[in-house]
Amino acid sequence: MTGGSTHFNATNLPKPASMDIVSKIDRSRSKEAEEDAERRRKEEQAKILEAIERERDRFEQEKKLAEEREARRREHERKLEIQRKL
Repeated sequence: MTGGSTHFNATNLPKPASMDIVSKIDRSRSKEAEEDAERRRKEEQAKILEAIERERDRFEQEKKLAEEREARRREHERKLEIQRKL
């Protein structure tokens, strides 16, 4: 063995082309996984917003029906009051 440093440093070696391909595939899969997660998150948000909208519509419909019932009740009471006065 000769004198001097024989320290092996793998970072100084060029990467084989197959390593670059594997690295690109890993990055591509990672990006796809992130995009899938983002798509699922947006789909979940859309479902939640749709459920909120349906609930709000249902509430508005129930409120309208209650107001109509109250208006009919008041009209009926008014008619009864008129009949009592006659």
